[in-house]
Amino acid sequence: MPSSFQILIIPARLKITSLFLILSFLSSHTIFSATYPALPQIFIQTPFELPVGGQYIIASNSIAFQSALNSSQAGDIIQLQAGTIYT
Repeated sequence: MPSSFQILIIPARLKITSLFLILSFLSSHTIFSATYPALPQIFIQTPFELPVGGQYIIASNSIAFQSALNSSQAGDIIQLQAGTIYT
């Protein structure tokens, strides 16, 4: 039983044109185009202001830090010393 094969020969010009049309469609499609969010249009000034009232507590070791945490109220500032290890 002979089997028959058909070979379809597509000219190179048609291949290039088809490829160009497919790529141009895909590149213009919204899936591949990036949309970025708009940048802020206004600037709100938010300066830092220290709390008014309250105590300024300096904690030089772990015991003083725990004591400051236990006795602190709203508006209190606890200052920790740089380089100190609190456990």
